[in-house]
Amino acid sequence: MLFLFHLQVQLWVMIPFYTIDPNGTPATTSTSTNIVTNPVLDVMITMIKSVDQTLVTLGDTITYTTILTNNGNTNATNITFTDLIPDGTTFTTINTATILSLKQVDKSFSRIRDTLTYTIALTNNGNSSAQNVIFPDTMPSGTTFIANTFSINGIPQSGADPSNGVNIGPITAGTTVNVSFQVNVVSLPTENPIVNFSSTSYQLVSPPDAETSISNPVSTQIKEAILSMTKNESVSFADIGQTAFYTTSISNVGNTDATNIVFTDVLPSGLTFVPNTLTVDGILQPDANPNTGVLLATLPPNEIYSIVFQVTVNSIPPSNPTPNTASTTYEFTVDPSNPPVSNTASSNTTLLQINNANIISTKTANLTFADVGNTITFTLNLPNTGNVAATDVTIIDILDSNLTFVPNSFTVNGQTIPNVNLSTGVNIGSISGGNAAIVTFQATVTTLPTLNPISNSASTTYHYVVNPS
Repeated sequence: MLFLFHLQVQLWVMIPFYTIDPNGTPATTSTSTNIVTNPVLDVMITMIKSVDQTLVTLGDTITYTTILTNNGNTNATNITFTDLIPDGTTFTTINTATILSLKQVDKSFSRIRDTLTYTIALTNNGNSSAQNVIFPDTMPSGTTFIANTFSINGIPQSGADPSNGVNIGPITAGTTVNVSFQVNVVSLPTENPIVNFSSTSYQLVSPPDAETSISNPVSTQIKEAILSMTKNESVSFADIGQTAFYTTSISNVGNTDATNIVFTDVLPSGLTFVPNTLTVDGILQPDANPNTGVLLATLPPNEIYSIVFQVTVNSIPPSNPTPNTASTTYEFTVDPSNPPVSNTASSNTTLLQINNANIISTKTANLTFADVGNTITFTLNLPNTGNVAATDVTIIDILDSNLTFVPNSFTVNGQTIPNVNLSTGVNIGSISGGNAAIVTFQATVTTLPTLNPISNSASTTYHYVVNPS
């Protein structure tokens, strides 16, 4: 029987009597040393042996099993196991194939669109060949296998796909076969990090039993900040001089923070940003201008920014309806040990139709000087510089009292309009965008004016539709 124990030694020393008062009783005392601890270390190996059969005949196989247990309190090293074979028996070598699968991945952190390379070392630690080695591997969530990247010992295997299983062939005892393949990260996985392991099947030579080797699992953390942008406008149709609102929502649908976000919205021709109208989540951003870019704070996953600003329509743009798209640049961290990576996002494109009719009225007279009894021909040039029709175009011309309108002299583009009354207005119909109407009429000088020269002007009224709906 072996006892394990710690020995603690402590010494007490008795101090002899000594006298304080020669006439009194002698005093006594004691003192002790520090404690010294000596751990006792030992190894205690126990061996339990068993045999699978107690009665045998010639030709039988006997299996001996010995279990060695260290019941001590320190490691046992340089262990040598000896077992003398009983008389009448012979030692039998057992042939077996044991494949060890060691798997690696080249990235611990990754993002969407990255490529991951998986490498698996298949080592036969047995003393016999492994036959019919089949290597299957299920691609992790959010990844797809890259065709023709599967290789065996560096040799590409055209058409091989581990998702369907690949026949590696035999692996002889004591050798290693290196298998590798690549996948693309195409989306955020349902479970993160993604974990991958392989399960390789093979057969022994004799007996041809089926065996399986499961590799160690490897993992990769997929991190991506994904900004999704949605843009809206307050109106679909606008007139020159009108104000419109643009609203852009920016949401982070990724799984990590988006940092250093810069929002940019370069306005198209015909639109002008109204200063000091840009807000972020309802908070005014003084001096912020979407044309030059607006810096936003960090946006965590599943959070949203709402950006609103105003524009004024100044002119009809060359491209109508006028398109507008917002964009952002931003950064996020994939691998904490590496610098952040950059990305961009763009919104949908909005279309704002600018509709306007604008008639410019220019009046001329054929005479600069006239005598009583002369007839003056007045001409109105009415071009519509807009892009939609001006309707119900009405000409009102109140003549000087010294002039008399010549009946049936009113023409529009050479066509006479009879029985008109200039003072109450003449409706000449419509003038389409980009076209013009030429109006003429005559007046006779009937008396000598008190105020000379006489003046004459006409006014033109019209309507047009901005929003046809």
